[in-house]
Amino acid sequence: MSYRTRIRTPSYAHLQQIPAAIRGSLVSDLIVYLGSIDFVMSDVDR
Repeated sequence: MSYRTRIRTPSYAHLQQIPAAIRGSLVSDLIVYLGSIDFVMSDVDR
């Protein structure tokens, strides 16, 4: 008997929070913020 599972990585949720997190910040802070979040674009692409 086989079971199907779906594992959701947190990459999509992390990427959705970027606009709220950088609101009011400098553009140079965006580079640091994106570097500190560990997201994989292949996980985000649905």
